[in-house]
Amino acid sequence: MRVRIPIKFKLALAIISLVVPFLLILSALFYWQFRKSIDERVLLQLSSIKQLKSVQIEDYLKQEWSVFVQEVQQSSDRGLPQDLDGDLRIIKDPESLPPADSLYYYLTKKNQIGLYDLSEYTDSGQLLLGYYFLEDDLAVAKILEAEKIQEILLERTGMGETGESYLVGSDFLLRSRSRFFPEKPPNSILAKTDGVRQALTGTNGSALIRDYRDVPVFSAFGRIDFKGIQWAILSELDQDEAHQPILVMQNRLVLILLLILILTILGAFLLARVLVKPLVRMKENLTGMASGNFPEVVIKDSRNDEIGDMFRALDQLVTSILQTLHFADEIGTMNLSAEYRMQSKNDRLGQALIAMQENLIALKKREEQMQLTAQKSLLQGQENERARLAREMHDGLGPLLTSLKMMIQRMTLDGAEKDRIKKILDDTISEVRRITYDLMPQALVDFGVAAALNHLVKVTAKASGIDIKYTYSMQGKPLSDQINTGIYRIAQEALNNALKHSGAREIRMSVTQFEDRISFYFEDDGRGFDTDHPGPGNGLVNMRERCRILNGIINIDSSPEGTVIEMEIPTDE
Repeated sequence: MRVRIPIKFKLALAIISLVVPFLLILSALFYWQFRKSIDERVLLQLSSIKQLKSVQIEDYLKQEWSVFVQEVQQSSDRGLPQDLDGDLRIIKDPESLPPADSLYYYLTKKNQIGLYDLSEYTDSGQLLLGYYFLEDDLAVAKILEAEKIQEILLERTGMGETGESYLVGSDFLLRSRSRFFPEKPPNSILAKTDGVRQALTGTNGSALIRDYRDVPVFSAFGRIDFKGIQWAILSELDQDEAHQPILVMQNRLVLILLLILILTILGAFLLARVLVKPLVRMKENLTGMASGNFPEVVIKDSRNDEIGDMFRALDQLVTSILQTLHFADEIGTMNLSAEYRMQSKNDRLGQALIAMQENLIALKKREEQMQLTAQKSLLQGQENERARLAREMHDGLGPLLTSLKMMIQRMTLDGAEKDRIKKILDDTISEVRRITYDLMPQALVDFGVAAALNHLVKVTAKASGIDIKYTYSMQGKPLSDQINTGIYRIAQEALNNALKHSGAREIRMSVTQFEDRISFYFEDDGRGFDTDHPGPGNGLVNMRERCRILNGIINIDSSPEGTVIEMEIPTDE
């Protein structure tokens, strides 16, 4: 019977099999790098200590040799061999030396001025230095214990618990006391190690070697060479002590790895559960989609397998349907500028929606055009009616009033009464003329909007007493009747608003024609108004509507300091 393993366990095992080797490799690299850094730091520190002690020992030897030479010279000035200072001795015949002076005998056998190591001739293991000088066929010698060198070597600053510095002679025997075998004479301890061999050949270096105890140590080695003295100097530290931080780090690293491994296992199973959970949701979503219930949140899955392909296919399907639904909703709310990206060239649903969008756009354009045409026709009808009324008042009422005036003049009436009637009649004739001009200014028909506004400004300024400054510049081709009438009515509305509501004392107005447009500017210093809530009347609405019909742009800015109206209308058809 085949065992059924849930997919979440498979996924968890896959994650663990990937994470664990990575962690092991990363930990190994970190451990190796840390160990390498520790080794390099220890060797560098030992090299510094070895170099410092070498300099101190060489300085000591130079100083002692200088003192010896100075003593010989001072004694020579007083006349050798009469008297000598301190430990200086004159040796005329080495063969006649007593056994107690055997060290001097060994020193005379060198037969060369210099400083010599006599430790190999002693049983106590003391570090003895022999100073030898020739003066007129006489040998001057001096033998001293170099306890100062022992003190320099025993200084353990920076060398831990197992670190030591020591000297080795050319016979591979120690010259300084061993830290580990303090009771044994140094010259009884053989130190024939790799470090000593390299140092005696003149090589300065550092390495991990085995010392004279056959213990792994970090060693820095070099050679001291002065006046016949040739020693190998070594500064060493046990590997176990140097690697103590590595052991601590290793234990911590193991604990961290165990903790990470536990967290990885828990996280892997948790992640597997989270990733597998959409499979259950897939069935629910597919069932809901079959019933027309589309999810608002698209399921995401990035696995590169068949299940991942299913999720991606479902994602694409849900995304496409949601996009289509969104596009359909936008079209349904008449947002005809909405964009739709077809999923493929065979996206039939998308093609149908785009075709419907294009039809609705065309229908809306026709509707807007019809509405604009109707508004233009309405305004044109109003202007025609104004013109008809103006003609009737001019051609009908005007002659009647003129005839009435002539009849009154021929009547025999009291002078005062006759003058009063004539004044009333003159005022009536003036009012009829004003109304006739307001309905359809003849100057607008004959000379265009600039001249008509000039006459309107003069009449308005005279009647209201307001200072109105008007300028115009007409340099282009003649304007159409529709533009002339539209600008005139807008200017007329602006003047009426200023006279009735603003309480303005000064008005500036200009009309400027450019190559492809005409500009209208109006400014007063009145009280201003709220452009969003202008109050009763349709003045602002009429101005904006007339400007829109002429495909123009109008901006009305009002504040307590006054009102500014700027408008531009294209003149190119």
